[in-house]
Amino acid sequence: MTTVDQVGPALPHGAAGCTDWQLDGDELYRIVYTDEESVEGYDVGVHLSAIQHPNGELSSHDFVEIYLDIAGNGPLSAEQSRALARILLDAAEQAEHWATVLAR
Repeated sequence: MTTVDQVGPALPHGAAGCTDWQLDGDELYRIVYTDEESVEGYDVGVHLSAIQHPNGELSSHDFVEIYLDIAGNGPLSAEQSRALARILLDAAEQAEHWATVLAR
Protein backbone atom coordinates (compact mmCIF):
# COMPACT_ATOMS: atom_id res chain seq x y z
CA MET A 1 0.00 0.00 0.00
CA THR A 2 1.10 3.53 -0.67
CA THR A 3 0.46 6.55 1.50
CA VAL A 4 -1.27 9.32 -0.42
CA ASP A 5 -1.04 12.92 0.83
CA GLN A 6 -4.46 14.48 0.60
CA VAL A 7 -6.53 16.85 2.67
CA GLY A 8 -9.70 15.00 3.49
CA PRO A 9 -12.98 15.26 5.31
CA ALA A 10 -13.32 16.05 8.98
CA LEU A 11 -12.88 13.22 11.43
CA PRO A 12 -16.12 11.70 12.72
CA HIS A 13 -17.31 13.11 16.06
CA GLY A 14 -15.29 11.64 18.91
CA ALA A 15 -12.35 10.53 16.78
CA ALA A 16 -8.96 11.44 18.20
CA GLY A 17 -6.92 10.93 15.07
CA CYS A 18 -6.36 9.05 11.85
CA THR A 19 -3.72 7.33 9.80
CA ASP A 20 -2.35 8.73 6.57
CA TRP A 21 -4.45 8.11 3.47
CA GLN A 22 -3.74 4.70 1.96
CA LEU A 23 -4.34 3.52 -1.58
CA ASP A 24 -5.30 -0.15 -1.95
CA GLY A 25 -5.92 -0.85 -5.64
CA ASP A 26 -8.35 1.91 -6.58
CA GLU A 27 -9.71 2.40 -3.04
CA LEU A 28 -8.46 5.38 -1.03
CA TYR A 29 -9.09 5.25 2.72
CA ARG A 30 -7.74 6.04 6.15
CA ILE A 31 -8.30 4.54 9.58
CA VAL A 32 -9.95 6.85 12.12
CA TYR A 33 -9.77 6.01 15.80
CA THR A 34 -10.62 7.20 19.29
CA ASP A 35 -8.24 7.63 22.20
CA GLU A 36 -7.84 4.58 24.34
CA GLU A 37 -9.90 4.73 27.54
CA SER A 38 -8.34 2.91 30.47
CA VAL A 39 -9.42 1.54 33.82
CA GLU A 40 -7.46 3.29 36.56
CA GLY A 41 -4.90 1.05 38.18
CA TYR A 42 -5.16 -1.67 35.55
CA ASP A 43 -3.73 -2.24 32.09
CA VAL A 44 -7.09 -2.38 30.30
CA GLY A 45 -7.84 -0.18 27.33
CA VAL A 46 -10.75 0.27 24.93
CA HIS A 47 -10.74 2.17 21.65
CA LEU A 48 -12.74 2.33 18.40
CA SER A 49 -11.51 2.34 14.83
CA ALA A 50 -13.21 2.56 11.46
CA ILE A 51 -12.32 2.97 7.79
CA GLN A 52 -13.15 6.41 6.36
CA HIS A 53 -13.31 7.26 2.66
CA PRO A 54 -12.46 10.65 1.09
CA ASN A 55 -16.16 11.59 0.88
CA GLY A 56 -16.36 11.34 4.69
CA GLU A 57 -18.36 8.11 4.76
CA LEU A 58 -17.34 5.25 6.98
CA SER A 59 -16.94 1.89 5.28
CA SER A 60 -20.02 -0.32 5.36
CA HIS A 61 -18.11 -3.57 4.80
CA ASP A 62 -15.40 -2.99 7.44
CA PHE A 63 -17.50 -1.26 10.04
CA VAL A 64 -16.65 0.32 13.37
CA GLU A 65 -14.75 -2.05 15.61
CA ILE A 66 -14.39 -1.85 19.38
CA TYR A 67 -11.05 -3.13 20.64
CA LEU A 68 -10.44 -4.34 24.18
CA ASP A 69 -6.80 -4.67 25.17
CA ILE A 70 -6.05 -6.39 28.47
CA ALA A 71 -2.62 -6.98 29.95
CA GLY A 72 -2.89 -9.25 32.97
CA ASN A 73 -2.32 -7.66 36.34
CA GLY A 74 -4.59 -10.12 38.10
CA PRO A 75 -8.37 -10.01 38.36
CA LEU A 76 -10.34 -6.77 38.19
CA SER A 77 -11.86 -5.48 41.40
CA ALA A 78 -15.59 -4.76 41.50
CA GLU A 79 -14.86 -1.04 41.09
CA GLN A 80 -12.54 -1.66 38.14
CA SER A 81 -15.13 -3.98 36.57
CA ARG A 82 -17.78 -1.24 36.80
CA ALA A 83 -15.34 1.28 35.32
CA LEU A 84 -14.59 -1.10 32.43
CA ALA A 85 -18.33 -1.64 31.88
CA ARG A 86 -18.86 2.14 31.68
CA ILE A 87 -16.00 2.47 29.20
CA LEU A 88 -17.42 -0.34 27.04
CA LEU A 89 -20.92 1.20 27.14
CA ASP A 90 -19.48 4.58 26.12
CA ALA A 91 -17.56 2.89 23.27
CA ALA A 92 -20.74 1.13 22.10
CA GLU A 93 -22.62 4.44 22.17
CA GLN A 94 -19.85 6.10 20.12
CA ALA A 95 -19.92 3.18 17.64
CA GLU A 96 -23.69 3.61 17.28
CA HIS A 97 -23.18 7.33 16.62
CA TRP A 98 -20.65 6.52 13.90
CA ALA A 99 -23.18 4.04 12.48
CA THR A 100 -25.70 6.87 12.07
CA VAL A 101 -23.06 8.83 10.16
CA LEU A 102 -22.71 5.83 7.84
CA ALA A 103 -26.48 5.57 7.35
CA ARG A 104 -26.83 9.15 6.07
